Amino acid sequence: MTNYNGSDIILRTEGLKKSFGNDSVLNGIDFAVRKGEIISIIGRSGCGKTTFLRCLNCLTIMNQGKIIIGDIELSSSEFIGQILGDDFKSKNSRENYLKDSLQYITSETIQSKVHEIRQSVGFLFQDLNLFPHLSVIENVMLPLEKVLHYTRINARDTSQALLKKVGMERFADRNSGKISGGQAQRVAIARALAVNPDIMLYDEPTSALDPELVLEFIEIVRQLKNEGMTQIIVTHSLGLARNVSERVAFMDKGEIIETASPAELFDSPKDERTKDYIGKLLLN
Repeated sequence: MTNYNGSDIILRTEGLKKSFGNDSVLNGIDFAVRKGEIISIIGRSGCGKTTFLRCLNCLTIMNQGKIIIGDIELSSSEFIGQILGDDFKSKNSRENYLKDSLQYITSETIQSKVHEIRQSVGFLFQDLNLFPHLSVIENVMLPLEKVLHYTRINARDTSQALLKKVGMERFADRNSGKISGGQAQRVAIARALAVNPDIMLYDEPTSALDPELVLEFIEIVRQLKNEGMTQIIVTHSLGLARNVSERVAFMDKGEIIETASPAELFDSPKDERTKDYIGKLLLN
């Protein structure tokens, strides 16, 4: 991937690696995104796309490398040096670390950085993860009350405004287990936006949506783009990647193979692996 060193870079990774046991999932990813940019990441199932997103939000702990988001810099050496102190040298403690148990982080410095990153980076999960026993607005209020410590009245007012942004204000008091898939996605986006992130991550956001709802999702992405939101989309949909992205990255076997504008990547890919992947998708 092209290296960007300008002041407009909002997110960067250097040599990012992740393994689960003997299974190497990410193999040294150098990645950079400009502020306000929309970039899509495509690639075969199992190539590491979702794991990469989870590392960016500290939902998964990297084994090696560095993540820089705005003014926050987090390196694997900090985890390795400060998790569990001397106990980290023991086999059992190391295995716990490799299982991504953030509960084992005892350093207040690391905890603070992780908290800052999670406030800076919103995450739309593929399965959305709404709480079905709560109403639509209560789902959006949760991060405001639990993370930002809003009063209940302020949390509700802010949540109502977020639901209006995604066209769900009329459903605020409906049980979230009784709304459609497209509606649930919009609620999940509102909830991710509640902490006022600088970056949004989407994991296969259109995989379960019909074409009309895909268009609604694209409209929300473009609206957020107009507001200056940086967005990273993991998707199998070449149409989505082509229509909303300024750049597209092709990932294979834990590596970013090439990155280019949608027209360049889809019409004139440089790497044979990219050509093979796109060619097979276009045949289906």
